[in-house]
Amino acid sequence: MNHKGLELTLEHLMQHAPREQVMAYYPRRIITPMDYLNPKYFSALCYRFIHNDHLTGKAPTPQSQQEASDCETFLAVLVEKMMPTYFVAREFLESVDQTDVLESFTFAHLHFPMQGFLLVLPDHFTTPSISQNIPFVMVSTFEGMLYIQPFAVADDGKFRSVPLILRYKNAQESIQGYLERSEVRQRQENSDEYTGDVYIFGLVLKLLIILSTQPHALVDSPDDPPARKERIRKKGSIKDALWNASFIGKRYSTQRVETGNGGGSGMRMHWRRGHLRNQRYGEDRSLVKAVWIKPVLIHAELLARANHR
Repeated sequence: MNHKGLELTLEHLMQHAPREQVMAYYPRRIITPMDYLNPKYFSALCYRFIHNDHLTGKAPTPQSQQEASDCETFLAVLVEKMMPTYFVAREFLESVDQTDVLESFTFAHLHFPMQGFLLVLPDHFTTPSISQNIPFVMVSTFEGMLYIQPFAVADDGKFRSVPLILRYKNAQESIQGYLERSEVRQRQENSDEYTGDVYIFGLVLKLLIILSTQPHALVDSPDDPPARKERIRKKGSIKDALWNASFIGKRYSTQRVETGNGGGSGMRMHWRRGHLRNQRYGEDRSLVKAVWIKPVLIHAELLARANHR
């Protein structure tokens, strides 16, 4: 993974503002697992996004000012409430990506045990689908709104970010119907540049629904205390606490089907897509809950052979 461009971006920002000011947008330090970008880059990207007009010398527009203000508002909720950071396991995220959501799913299916969190996706997970690497997605709720802000970064340090604020008033409104009518779809119709936005917003919403079906089985958080406690150096400066990573889907295992017939030339590995459906339960089957029918990897033995070559 080439992070040289991001390191240069971080160094460039330090020329415009003290390091403490840049890193204040995400102060927590985490032991970053392999295959993920360090969340310190998220802090730098937030600073760039909020102060982009000033840093680039562009004249601010009403839209850029509003987006910067929204980002700062929801980011403040994330930091002040000490919202967690979750690294999403690649195998689990692949299954989320291979899952369809029925049109009948509404905003009532979304449950938020907390006001927000930062999702760290595997490096370059989204690149094959949308030709953009989206390593960070900020999710926050505030005053009846759901705020989703993905950050796409390139190896040269350049980035783009298009936030989505879901201002839904009716909890029974269809999620898919809302997205079809939203500004996200309008942007996609006006420019191919925004095709990736529809993909990433859909992926995050599917993830949120799936988490509501079995949160305890999918979320793996290390116990306190941190891996290294905060301490004061001899010269008086503070060495930040260092935290272990929290995961979503770390213990998840993809359902696989192996044919065991030797693997003819016509065989190919493929997904049998999963889906989310409503299931009635309770007295007189009056209650409804979301159930995840997981996707299945067919001819999975071909993957094992490829890995052993």
